[in-house]
Amino acid sequence: MSLPLLENVIPSNTIQVYRLLDRVLSCGWQRVALVGLTFKAATDDLRESPYVILARELLTHGVALAIYDATLVVGSMSGANHAYAREQIPQLDRLLRFSLEEVVADVEGVIVGSHDVASVRAATAAPIIDAGSAAVRWAN
Repeated sequence: MSLPLLENVIPSNTIQVYRLLDRVLSCGWQRVALVGLTFKAATDDLRESPYVILARELLTHGVALAIYDATLVVGSMSGANHAYAREQIPQLDRLLRFSLEEVVADVEGVIVGSHDVASVRAATAAPIIDAGSAAVRWAN
């Protein structure tokens, strides 16, 4: 049985990642915060997260990246999830920040993945891209 909607989720996520990357690069942002790295809130699983690929691509393009995800504690990750994180973003430990306020300090822009946009908007005056919406859009 063919399920076209499900078959196109990964390609669609990949397109979204590169749209986000293009948006950040076209803005000229060199210091970016990524809020919400996991594929959904309340999990530490990175294996299905398009934001991991986005983070890797931003780093590859020389963007200074800081990451905040309240549910992610690298020291408690294990198994395939831990291996995937290390493979995709070897410097993850150094990129993680411990609070929303810390991650948005001194950045040129913020990308909100698996996190509440309203709380991010309250914490920063920097431009915000809401990556979790169906269509990538400016949140402020």
